[in-house]
Amino acid sequence: MSRILHLSDLHLGKPLERQLLDSQKGSLASADIRAERHVLIETLDRLDAEGVLGGVQAIVISGDLTNAAEPAGFDEFAGLVELLTRHIGPEQIVVVPGNHDVPREHGPADPERYTEFLRVTRKLGLATPLLDGLDFSADGHLEGEYRAHEHLVGGEDFLIVPINSSHYCWGTEPLPESVIDSFLSAVDPAEVEEATEEIRRHDIPRVSNAQMAAIEQLLGAQTGGASSRERSTRIAVLHHQLLPVSASEEFKAFESLTNLGAIREFLVSLGIQVVLHGHKHTGALYWDFVADQQRLGSPPARVLVVAGPGRFRPGELTARVLDLSPRKHAPEVRIEDVFAAERRGGSPRRYVADRARLWDDPAAAAAAQALVIRGTTPAEVYERVQSHFDSVAQRQAERYLICEIADPRNAEKAPDDYPMSGDPGEIQAWMTDLVDWWQLHDPQLSHGVAFNHGERIYKRWGDQVDAASKLLSAASGDPSTTRAAILLLDPATESSPQLGEFPSFVSVQFQLVAAGGTWRLDCTGTFRKQEMRYWWPINVAELARVQAAVASKTTINRQKPKLGVLRTVTALAIVERQLPTVAVPAIDRAMDQRPEDLWRLAYSLIDPEKAGDAAELRALWDRYMRDLRPDVGGEPPAMSHRGLRRVLDMVHVIAPERSSNAAAALNELVEFYGFFSDPESADAENAQAGARRRLEALDGALDAMLGTQAPAGRENPE
Repeated sequence: MSRILHLSDLHLGKPLERQLLDSQKGSLASADIRAERHVLIETLDRLDAEGVLGGVQAIVISGDLTNAAEPAGFDEFAGLVELLTRHIGPEQIVVVPGNHDVPREHGPADPERYTEFLRVTRKLGLATPLLDGLDFSADGHLEGEYRAHEHLVGGEDFLIVPINSSHYCWGTEPLPESVIDSFLSAVDPAEVEEATEEIRRHDIPRVSNAQMAAIEQLLGAQTGGASSRERSTRIAVLHHQLLPVSASEEFKAFESLTNLGAIREFLVSLGIQVVLHGHKHTGALYWDFVADQQRLGSPPARVLVVAGPGRFRPGELTARVLDLSPRKHAPEVRIEDVFAAERRGGSPRRYVADRARLWDDPAAAAAAQALVIRGTTPAEVYERVQSHFDSVAQRQAERYLICEIADPRNAEKAPDDYPMSGDPGEIQAWMTDLVDWWQLHDPQLSHGVAFNHGERIYKRWGDQVDAASKLLSAASGDPSTTRAAILLLDPATESSPQLGEFPSFVSVQFQLVAAGGTWRLDCTGTFRKQEMRYWWPINVAELARVQAAVASKTTINRQKPKLGVLRTVTALAIVERQLPTVAVPAIDRAMDQRPEDLWRLAYSLIDPEKAGDAAELRALWDRYMRDLRPDVGGEPPAMSHRGLRRVLDMVHVIAPERSSNAAAALNELVEFYGFFSDPESADAENAQAGARRRLEALDGALDAMLGTQAPAGRENPE
């Protein structure tokens, strides 16, 4: 996770009347009056003491460092930089000039305009925007000393692009010479010239076309062009606001950026997802929707706008901290508001104001009361699902959740951030084994797990995959048929209110879709209920197998369809804090998948020397006991319904007259599982404690027999 501190509108230098915190009628203590700058420094000092500054990867200051571009204000800012660079390099501090940082007496064409600003930014190693007249030509070509300075600030998952919107501030509008001459001939020329200059001078916010061209060139040269947009959250910084940030009216000329429409389109073209600005001293948060004005049906581009508060008074919103999610396919920003302490010596108050999911498709909100999460790969969609549920309370349901995967080819790969401890290879093997078992056509295991999906798809009502592919293949005249459906729920036998466990996975629907001269096979799985953190990847992997099986048997106009969209539709979506109990333990699945392993476990309890290497045998036991070890918490542990009993039965077959301490410990554990055969109704605390004691006893007996050491307890997946 990357952290960015956002400050704005510091207005350092001799305090203005509005910046004073104390009312001082006399002049005796005028040099000791508290002002907003003192609250700013105190807040930053406290944030430093609390470790916040030490945890940031970038600091952004969006303009108005000073009150009136005076040297004293810039000197004070240079002192502030010393505080900010205690934990962060100056190249990670981004500063853009505000309208109060460019002197009135130096117009846009004057090379002296940025002298003081550069003295306390570039000369101290801070990153600044490309500046007109210094870093690029009038037609936008990079030139001058731009290579000697930082203009982009990047981190592992962000890229900050500073933009100068203050270059035209305090510029003078042209006035015809004849008008000036008539004034000068009538009155005192010096007075008229001064008054005329004041009338002509305007505070004009604008980003030049040349600067926009130069930024495009800089990004293309330094970040690898469009491909870098996929790796980083792009953040733009400028001083002036894009849209109004409050309902207050300010009736004056040049209130907003003169070329605002061009700037908003420019930001979208750069792939900017977040804009930080100041100027208005109002800490607003909003989405800016930039419409495609040529096509009404096109969804607007969406940009998060964060307005810096620029207020440094006790108890008021003073700064913001932006935390960027490390998920590359599901970028989001957690925005933390920082309020100045209510009293001197107190700590700033901080709380999370909001979370902005940058990946979220604004067009999805139009889906009638359904949340739609889309992505190209299963990994993308999984990250976005987890991002959504990060802020959803434990066990709180999301109703009507639709997940769409455009390319399901890697659906059987375990997500990189799957919340289970262990080596990625081990997690992948566990997931593959689990999917294999749930798709078995004729599993032996039935007690405790009333069904698996493969038996219902391929055996109970005949081979439904074969039937679906035949229906699709027979529909060459109308390949858009929707008749190819697979059911996993039997209304005739599974509609009783007293019915026990039956599938959450209800049905699969297939449809052929024309795609560029060929056909693709879309697949939609319907779930009455689904756990989205641990179990959704398993369900998706199963769906992908069924989709591939149907596609391999289907022929349309002598062509095999390509794999199309894989979609899950869930009526009730939840997340759990650990694997659901429907996750059949590996020891039980071994009855169907690896019965030879069960025989080795049985032999190890009777004659370990003949069963094989002691370390290998201990590792085999650990592999099958790992998901039985209860986590610390209130959830009931996973329990073996038949696998361990089958091992015990094998022991009795191998040597009915012999026993061992390990076999006796296993027998006690099996009897305990028999008593707690229904995890939903069992007392969770007693089940955990009882299982832990008996597993520890079995571990101890195995170690004594095999001369090994018991492994550490299973870690909580989270």
